[in-house]
Amino acid sequence: FFCFGVIALLSAAFYFRLARENLIRNYESYAISMASMLNDTVMKEFVAPKVSAGVPIDVEANPAQYEELSAVLRKHLERFPVRKIKIYDPAGKIIYSDDRSLVGIANPENEKFRKALAGRITSFLLLHQMGGDTGTETLSADLLEVYVPVGGEGSSAVTGVFEVYLDVTLL
Repeated sequence: FFCFGVIALLSAAFYFRLARENLIRNYESYAISMASMLNDTVMKEFVAPKVSAGVPIDVEANPAQYEELSAVLRKHLERFPVRKIKIYDPAGKIIYSDDRSLVGIANPENEKFRKALAGRITSFLLLHQMGGDTGTETLSADLLEVYVPVGGEGSSAVTGVFEVYLDVTLL
């Protein structure tokens, strides 16, 4: 009977790990689709009108542009389980974050960012018991942190990176 218990325990651990990996893959696909949609939306509803009008874009220095971009993103994110979002330029500078205090901060040494800039999707499951980015903040949910490379319309070149935190608590 002891052997059956051990086998059952090992099987449960194996299937739990398999289910977790499947969940992460599914949410990565979800994040890729969402980042692609957001990239297209930002280009069409925020960037293109400014470029057409000859208006320079500087979300960091222009509070009105920050608020306008935030409104565009909020409008399209309200139906998604997104807790946090950041957009990086190719140099690793945060050009948009839902936490305005992070805009303008550069961290090109961020390994997850560098992998995404090289065209690879990177994700990490953050359990609310683990803490957040710095390890000092308390998370109120289980989050999947996903770095997604994005490019210009019709281009395969990576022109930026979306960092998205998806709430996976209920799963």
